[in-house]
This record gives sequence, structure tokens and C-alpha cells, in this order.
Amino acid sequence: MSEMKHTLIAYHGNPKIKEKYLKRVKAHAKADRLIQGIGWENGKGCAVGCTLEAYDHAAYETELGIPGGHLVGCFAVDAANLIARAKGEEVRS
Repeated sequence: MSEMKHTLIAYHGNPKIKEKYLKRVKAHAKADRLIQGIGWENGKGCAVGCTLEAYDHAAYETELGIPGGHLVGCFAVDAANLIARAKGEEVRS
């Protein structure tokens, strides 16, 4: 049995989709709603939550055409931890 390869194209090749999600994340970050430790709750959340306004890693593929919402979450947590450590702040685990 042969496997079908599923080709994903970021933002489904549509600049308007890319603009929508980047604008959304920037707005959340500017409003200090991009936070560590919460998927998506009361209008605040992690990188995945603020991108999708829901905590659904699988939706990265369907909404954005980008695989690995889990990887995005991991990278965002690692980056947040590095920034917090550099500021001398407590790091959530």
C-alpha cells in the first residue's frame, strides 16, 4: 500500500490569511495578552491560543496550512522562558 503525501502550503498560499493571523498575534502581544501557561482563556493565551483565539494545535494545519502547532507552542514557551530568565523573572514550568 502506498502512502499519499499531504502537501501543506503556509497560509494556504493566501497573503490575506497570513496578514489576518500576523495582525491578530501582534495585537495580542501589544495588549499584553500573549502569556505563558494558558492555552486560551478570557482573551489571553499562549502563542497557539493567540494565533487561533482557541487552544487547538491541530487547527494550525487546517486554518494556516502550517503543520506542527505543537512545535510552535514549544518554541514559544522556550523563548518566553529565555526572556524571563534574562530579566531575572521566575520561570513557569
